[in-house]
Amino acid sequence: MAIVINGSGTVTGLAVGGLPDGIVDAGTLATNSVDSAELIDGAVDDSHMASISGRRNILINGDMRVAQYAANNTAINTYGPCDRWRTYGGGMGFTVSQQSSSDYESGYCLRFHRTASNSQTNNTGMGQGIETLNSRGLAGKTVTLSFKAKCGANFSSTDTTLMSRINGGEGTNDNPFGMTNTNGGSQNNILTTSVQTFSFSFAMPSDKTQVTVLFDYTPTGTAGANDWFEIGDVQLELGSTATDFEHRHYGEELALCQRYYEYIDQVAWAGDVTNGYARVYPVPLKVVKRTTPTITTSSIGTSGTSSSLATWYNNGRSLQLYSNGTTNSPAGTINFNVAIDAEL
Repeated sequence: MAIVINGSGTVTGLAVGGLPDGIVDAGTLATNSVDSAELIDGAVDDSHMASISGRRNILINGDMRVAQYAANNTAINTYGPCDRWRTYGGGMGFTVSQQSSSDYESGYCLRFHRTASNSQTNNTGMGQGIETLNSRGLAGKTVTLSFKAKCGANFSSTDTTLMSRINGGEGTNDNPFGMTNTNGGSQNNILTTSVQTFSFSFAMPSDKTQVTVLFDYTPTGTAGANDWFEIGDVQLELGSTATDFEHRHYGEELALCQRYYEYIDQVAWAGDVTNGYARVYPVPLKVVKRTTPTITTSSIGTSGTSSSLATWYNNGRSLQLYSNGTTNSPAGTINFNVAIDAEL
């Protein structure tokens, strides 16, 4: 049907979807020709704006790309290998590892592998706590957790179920893993050996200022060789609709992680320190830390000893390695790895 505009400006022959793509653009619209008066209530809402809104993902390293810890994790209540993700729960034997996989948009995932022949059935899993500075705005709001997951052929959870949880709670030490008076939402997810996308929403209590996202595994029977699950593309966002996973540049994601943990490889110490004097090596940090960190040094050099090497943390921006100049001071050439831990 032809589009006709009569002398009084009436348009006929135009229906919804009647214009080819590209006909109406910035060049064909006069300035301010489309404003609130031309839009019906609800025409533009969260579902329409999701694709262009930024910084939706409240979690850090949800794509599992940053792995400063490097080594696989076999200990309960510890972080790694992927930054910001921590184990918790019971005492079953397990190995947590970063895996490369084309099933996930980033190409990586985090795998929790139950030790073969292990018969413990403790509730155990992985989770991420959200710093109180970042979680206060969630109180009283609806949030949505989305993620991808799959399991190994011998995943021995009841009915191959992995529970995902959003917990809100209270606490005074900025540690969501130690919070009290918890109130949360959860969903049982039936995993298969093919990757699937899961999501659920939860209305956060208005009186809870600490938040964790958790993935619970309650195994049954004795573990087989492929008794594992993995998660990737994990996102927590405001609203009741799960949107596409938000991609951040690797450098930005790394900097977000380094607020909590930074690993510096091969800091060099050269030469003896005379008794009664001190030698100081400043080490600049990439990112100001969340709080005063725990600093651990380990020698990887070919000579000398690091037994008397001390550290001093300088207001979040740098640390210093120093010796007080005793007879046990570091001698020779020594290379150090330095771990700066300010995690929750």
